[in-house]
Amino acid sequence: MDDIDMISEISGSYLQKWMALKNFKNLSMLGLKEATSTLFYQQLEAAQQLGHNPIYEKFIDQTLYREKIDPLEAAKRVSSRLINEAQYTVESSILILSHTLLDTTLLELCRFSTVYHPERWDEDINEKTVKFEAVQSSDIHQIRQQILCKKIEELERKSLIEKADVLYKRCKPEANFCSTIHNEYVYDRDKLKMYDEQRHDIVHGRFNPTQQIKDFDNLLLFVEQTGMHFIIMICEYYNTKISSSKAFECMTIT
Repeated sequence: MDDIDMISEISGSYLQKWMALKNFKNLSMLGLKEATSTLFYQQLEAAQQLGHNPIYEKFIDQTLYREKIDPLEAAKRVSSRLINEAQYTVESSILILSHTLLDTTLLELCRFSTVYHPERWDEDINEKTVKFEAVQSSDIHQIRQQILCKKIEELERKSLIEKADVLYKRCKPEANFCSTIHNEYVYDRDKLKMYDEQRHDIVHGRFNPTQQIKDFDNLLLFVEQTGMHFIIMICEYYNTKISSSKAFECMTIT
């Protein structure tokens, strides 16, 4: 695989998976909207049953229940909470999946750089030790690639923001680069770091499922554009181009 094929495969795969994520989001939101009234009437029936069905007499004071509980208000509150929790589940799932997609893409861009432009990484491997037998049996290019393969393995275990920092260190774009991919997009490391930490909080249960993720749609757009920002940044820095046919081929793989 040459450099054009590899960068085209990375970009095609990225776009395909983002299309799938956005389709999942749209279908989920449509489903929640359609389910809202059905869920309300289900909860209304349940609230009415608790106050009148003899089945519940043994463990509910139904007279007191009928005095204190308005079935309509109970149904509104419970169905609203259930819809909010379902929306949070959808949003948090999409956030986690988008994080995995962006993280994987940045790692692949780092790998691209080590394979086709390994000299850019020489400062990272200057202090690496190599066994004498390796020097005897391999040339300098093979030794460099072996060390860089281990470097990528180490980078795979690092955070999203660390991968982004490595790419910016290796392939820092021109000052006006951000305006060349989208008029309203600006790379924001602090926002990316917040997103990285937010995903970590969700995975470890440090998030309230009754609250929605703040400014979710704009956050998702920022993340999607950030991936393309890095892809195009690599193309520009290394003076390579994406093959539209190869990228489309990757996008349509089933």
